[in-house]
Amino acid sequence: MAVPASPATEGAPAIARDDARANRRRQMEGISAFLLALGGARAWLTLLFAAPAIPTTVDLGLPLGLHQIFDVVFCVFMVAVALNSQKIAPLCRTSWVRPVILGGMLGASVLCCGASVLGPSASGLAIAGALVGGLGFAAFLLTWAEVMSGLSLARIALFSALSQLFAVVLVYFCTGLEGHRLLAAPILLPLVALSAMDHALNQVDRYEAPPASPNLDLAKSVPWKLIAFMGVFSFAYGLRGSQLSMGAGMHSGLSTGICMAAFAVLVYFFSDRISMKALIRSTPLLMLCGFLLIPAEGLLGSVVSGYLISIGYSLISLMVSLMLYDMSKRFCIAVIALMGLKHAMQIFVVAGNLVDGALDLAGVSPALQNTLITAGVVVLVFVALFILLTEKDMTSSWGVRFMDAQSLTEDGLERKRLIERCDQLSKECKLSPREDEILRLYAQGKNGPAIEKELFIAEGTLKTHTRHIYEKLGITSRKELYKTLGIDA
Repeated sequence: MAVPASPATEGAPAIARDDARANRRRQMEGISAFLLALGGARAWLTLLFAAPAIPTTVDLGLPLGLHQIFDVVFCVFMVAVALNSQKIAPLCRTSWVRPVILGGMLGASVLCCGASVLGPSASGLAIAGALVGGLGFAAFLLTWAEVMSGLSLARIALFSALSQLFAVVLVYFCTGLEGHRLLAAPILLPLVALSAMDHALNQVDRYEAPPASPNLDLAKSVPWKLIAFMGVFSFAYGLRGSQLSMGAGMHSGLSTGICMAAFAVLVYFFSDRISMKALIRSTPLLMLCGFLLIPAEGLLGSVVSGYLISIGYSLISLMVSLMLYDMSKRFCIAVIALMGLKHAMQIFVVAGNLVDGALDLAGVSPALQNTLITAGVVVLVFVALFILLTEKDMTSSWGVRFMDAQSLTEDGLERKRLIERCDQLSKECKLSPREDEILRLYAQGKNGPAIEKELFIAEGTLKTHTRHIYEKLGITSRKELYKTLGIDA
């Protein structure tokens, strides 16, 4: 005879659904400022340089346009900040960064709009605009990275994806403007972006200044394998960047909107089930499929190829950023050092574009050029896949050896030991991604309410995950958990 379910049991699924909806609502709190900040800045970049809606004519006699000039200055600034990160972090608290952002981005808007109105005779204004714009946008992205680093990893993923999607929408509406309205858009967007970034910083009540150690050797504190992985893919993308189909591109194109919308839905509804390892391993394969479709003839082949390449590159860039945010939190590396070097890999996109342009100038036939570039990018993608697949653990340090630095404090050594112990337990006991995350927060000494707030989960959800952790570790209490981790309770 069946035992009737108790009212509490019958109501459990409904309670769980209500908790899930409440968690998702909390996860979206304050998102408007984040959308306006990064979305506005990326839309500004697209309208002026990436896919300019305001035409400017510049002829340098080289396969180098305004966007490439912008990118070179952007990359130089990124490297300079990364090398000096220990001295200037946190960047968002310095007095000079906001004038650089506003002066650079707003100055670029005025100069480029002026060049557009005056015509080819004012190409010097457009070049000056690209120079100052590269500085302003680089300063914005690094300051933005510090603001985002105060959020949980799930919110960083969600807000980043939605902000890039919002940029696509902004670009779509701005390109429909005409005359003075179109010229006004790139002037208003930097003002909105900077104001929204300051508002977002005020909302991040758990904000902590990125950790910095003046005695730390930067050469030992950077995940060089991950940076190299990004650089190889950037060069491969640059080789094919000029041949992508309409709507495909990493800067607020339709392909960006598609992949960011899909990623945001995935994070919003399934953040507790996402495997970072599976995502990072599958993304390069998507890009590889796009490259392998390049030789295919006909409209379908070129369109599908272009979109797969763009979607794959956008996802790779986002996933690498998330891993760097995570490393910054776990290894106490200033986030502007990691993100500065990651963004500097844009120089390899420029290099790829130049190689493509050099083949044109050399008079190489289109058929041979297509064959050479296709072979080159496929080799590069396989090199990147080799780097990826030889990494034993996607949550490892990717070549970070900064724990060997002699100047590390005892606190740093203890943090290293706890990280290694959590890695060991997670692997041996086969913890899920969410359980692994909760274990590491307990290892940091955080209590239940603090973990619930950081992960945006309900008390009952945390208790369920904690019970599963206990069962897998063969323990029954928090005291035993601390003992297993080697922490003095």
